[in-house]
Amino acid sequence: MRGQGHMQKVATEPAPSRNHSPLLKKFEDYGNLNFDLTKTVPRGYQRELFTKAMEGDTVLFLPTGTGKTLISCLAVSAMLTQNPTRQVVFLVDKVLLVIQQSRYLINELGDRNYTRFDPDNVNSPDSHNQLMDRKLRIAALCGGQQSTGGVPLWKHDLIIVTAAFYENLLSQGVLKWTDLSLVVFDEAHHCGKNHPFNRLLQEHQLPKAGSVRPKVLGLTASPAGRPTVDETLDMLKYFMANLGHAKMAIVEKNKTELESYQSNALVKVITAESSAKEESLRLQLQLYLLESYTKFCAETDMLDKYNLGLQATSKRNLSKKELIECAETLEGDLLNSLEVTLDKASPKSNNAAHRLIVANLSTHIKYVCYALNSLFEAGVPLALEELQILMAARESSGFEFAKSLGLKCDDLLAEYDSCQEVELSTTREMAGRPHLTSKINCLIKSLLSLENIDWRKREERPMALVLVKQRSTAKMVCSILQSESMVKSLGLSVVYVVGHGAGSAEGGMTVSQQKRLLEEVKAHRHQIIVATSVAEEGIDIPECQLVVSMNPPSTVTALVQMRGRARKIQSKFVIICTDVNEKAKMEDLQLKENNMTKATAIIVREQRQQR
Repeated sequence: MRGQGHMQKVATEPAPSRNHSPLLKKFEDYGNLNFDLTKTVPRGYQRELFTKAMEGDTVLFLPTGTGKTLISCLAVSAMLTQNPTRQVVFLVDKVLLVIQQSRYLINELGDRNYTRFDPDNVNSPDSHNQLMDRKLRIAALCGGQQSTGGVPLWKHDLIIVTAAFYENLLSQGVLKWTDLSLVVFDEAHHCGKNHPFNRLLQEHQLPKAGSVRPKVLGLTASPAGRPTVDETLDMLKYFMANLGHAKMAIVEKNKTELESYQSNALVKVITAESSAKEESLRLQLQLYLLESYTKFCAETDMLDKYNLGLQATSKRNLSKKELIECAETLEGDLLNSLEVTLDKASPKSNNAAHRLIVANLSTHIKYVCYALNSLFEAGVPLALEELQILMAARESSGFEFAKSLGLKCDDLLAEYDSCQEVELSTTREMAGRPHLTSKINCLIKSLLSLENIDWRKREERPMALVLVKQRSTAKMVCSILQSESMVKSLGLSVVYVVGHGAGSAEGGMTVSQQKRLLEEVKAHRHQIIVATSVAEEGIDIPECQLVVSMNPPSTVTALVQMRGRARKIQSKFVIICTDVNEKAKMEDLQLKENNMTKATAIIVREQRQQR
């Protein structure tokens, strides 16, 4: 632990005053380099937007799912190339985005050599002329203990960081705004009012002369849309002014190419309302997860590293009503963030017994997350299967272990017993056939509806993709569909595809299993494919006539990514929601996406008229 403390101290040592060559903001050489700035070769419309971004301070709008992050990588690479002593900072709004964007940037830029400053010789007056060929030093920061291998943050080339934490580093003198060549604002539409994005601009960027200000690149996409086009216009103009009157850039010359990478599938939102038993189990799982996670935070440095903003983890003596309100937020993106960041925390004590307790508690919480996700996707039966694993685990990471830590399991266990009784009774009434939840019934109807897909076509049989989150859901849904009489009579082959690797209770496929199955899918040997999230690595599924999502996307980003699988002409994208509120939210997301496209086109037209 002392070694970690020393490395943390070195990482956050104050940044010295440094000599830099004049800041070069425009990049004239990208044509000669044949855009060889990133691992991925950019498409024509991405080159077009990159070229526009390098003309001045710019806000890029690109429909979600069409690759705006690659354009930012091109700009980062260009600015690091032509400003060899200066840093680039990539600012994000949320902790989870630090993880996602840093992975992407490291993949695109991490293996390349750059002519950069010598990190061991930065204090001499001529240091800006003493350069060396090396790989980039990239740091991903979101607060608390940072892993930089004991290298000071100011010696890094690229830093991906939450805006709030970057504010702290600047105020402590650990980093300096004057050392920057480029600031990227991801989801730049947050640049308003008292948001950390705006505070950074008002305090560090706008007071400086234009020649010494670092270049600004704002990224925005469909989620920024507002309820009307006029409101969206006002919002865009407001944050563009906050960025120093940056210009809006959209794809104009390469529109046809861009459209070929977008889905124009008809989106249908249907409702499969949760049963009273599903609602009751959901609340008990959420309350228990909140209690378990609060205990985990108390035993680790989780809140220093990844504070998800859950009130119960920082405030004691909450009322029953406050606890329920807090617990009910554990769904969608927040539930994903909780699950993803569990392995990032370190025990507060280095004692071997304590480390084992923390590891077992992390495993326990993951299974509760699996059960909750299974409930959201497929109902009570699958959630009970996930909980049965914890019932069997006992001393290692089961409920007996949880009780030994003082966690209150009785309400959840009583709910489990009640649900088991209802499921057994229902199964007996149905003569042993499995009880199908309302969501599963909606899925079957969607897949067999002639309005959605015509399975009678024989020349090239159509293909449908069912998107689920949990691997266990994929397996169960596949089994149910395979036994469905209408699916059998139509001669439809159903398979499931999941990622290769650990990371869930069900486990993944081997690389060879996945490869063989995907080859069969591409050869159209299967008609219905049940797959885990499009975020799962290695899953490359052909264009489909119908895509059905068992989990309502929580953002426009997720909506567009899922819809992007349905690129065939007249294809359909069906979203199954559990209540009317979810349905209204999906319709709202689509409206905002349309408003954003219209508003950005108006701004670009106005900019052209002002020239």
